[in-house]
Amino acid sequence: MNNINKLFSNQNTSLTNLKIQSEVATIEYCTLVKLSINNMHYALDIKHVHEIVDAIEIAPYPEKIKNHLGIINIRGKILPVIEIEECKNKKKKDKEKIVAIAFSNNNLFTLKCDKVQKYLYEKNALVPGQIINLNNVPTYFLDEEEFNTLMRSLI
Repeated sequence: MNNINKLFSNQNTSLTNLKIQSEVATIEYCTLVKLSINNMHYALDIKHVHEIVDAIEIAPYPEKIKNHLGIINIRGKILPVIEIEECKNKKKKDKEKIVAIAFSNNNLFTLKCDKVQKYLYEKNALVPGQIINLNNVPTYFLDEEEFNTLMRSLI
């Protein structure tokens, strides 16, 4: 023990003067909703998801409109159902969901999805339009601008 005290005294330092500082970085997370549509995957912040319902019957339009499957009634609102990826297999799947999405302009869009999942993701790591990894699945992250661009290309 004498040797240790001599070592610290020679350096003008003592054990009591040593300070250990640690900084704990806070990481913010956001909840993402991943939409799987015909083997394509899209994610958006949960705050933009208005409602998720089990697939209900879609009333077709009298004439074919590109990328529109028809209309549905969700809580008294008649909404168009948009098709992002054309489905080659038109069979109804057991677990299909209808997702109503609303951004700041409060226009509701509904999408028919094969699967809907929820994930926590580091908020600072999100860049609109980027491909993110959600459970080893490449997923396209959409913010309002990206989503509106996608919708304009379809409608």
